[in-house]
Amino acid sequence: MPTLKILGTGSSTPTLNRSPSAISVVFPHKQILVDCGENTQIQMLKYGVKASKLDMILISHLHPDHYLGIFSLINSMNSNQRTKTLELFAPADLLDLLRLNLKVSQTELNYYIDFKALPDENEEIFYEDDWITIENMQMQHRIKPCNGFLIQEKQNRRNIYEQKLPPNTPPQTYIDLKNGLDVKDEQGNILYEFEKYTYLSKKVKIALCADTRYLPHLAEKIKDADILYHETTFEDALAEKAEKTFHSTTKQAGMLAKNGQVKKLVISHFSSRYSNHLDFLLEETKTIFENSFLAIEGEEICL
Repeated sequence: MPTLKILGTGSSTPTLNRSPSAISVVFPHKQILVDCGENTQIQMLKYGVKASKLDMILISHLHPDHYLGIFSLINSMNSNQRTKTLELFAPADLLDLLRLNLKVSQTELNYYIDFKALPDENEEIFYEDDWITIENMQMQHRIKPCNGFLIQEKQNRRNIYEQKLPPNTPPQTYIDLKNGLDVKDEQGNILYEFEKYTYLSKKVKIALCADTRYLPHLAEKIKDADILYHETTFEDALAEKAEKTFHSTTKQAGMLAKNGQVKKLVISHFSSRYSNHLDFLLEETKTIFENSFLAIEGEEICL
């Protein structure tokens, strides 16, 4: 079952109670970090996201609150003797920054960073494996490129009815059943039929919209998503400021969720002008789209 772990919900100016942007997206076969503002690795430690299991990092754009934490995270993984390749998708200029950081710190990595530049203008599926695809969505922000991400499962996974299996069931039995195989004894007799002990999960669709002006045309792209994670830097009364600074408001995020017929909206990237009192932002959003929620750091969302 895919999960999202919220690590950072603040915008560009830091506050004592919110960290900059970062969210962990975990599938059974792959752990992904989307954006990596400063303090991200501390949030990972705090909320149980293991850097050793991290497979991929996606950086939406090169404003500091979305990427500054990547240097310390990369160094910490190196200090912890990581050897597994790290996939990194980001705007092309981040590679120069990484090289400079490694050069001036005289660091030689124990592991390989497989860096691939995100598209500057196009929207395309830039990553695909047997289970998921990841497509970029062009955002409209003060800096270019700025990308959102659409992550979709390609096929249904089989999940186990665990209460049907006896205690101490061998791990291989779980693996075989999840792979759609009947489990047999040494004589070839069927012990567990996979159709009786497993069920097909839904194919999950996740839409993550980074810093951006309100873009009504995205509704078709994100249509029927299980979750829309969208920036809500400002309240509705500051719509003019949001437009000027290339950000979105509560009601705009709600309208995109409504028009896209998504199942759940989570709002994040809150301006530092708002302290701990964010409930009114949620209430504004819910006037447009009822099934809306505040992003809360440390909260895990199961899909």
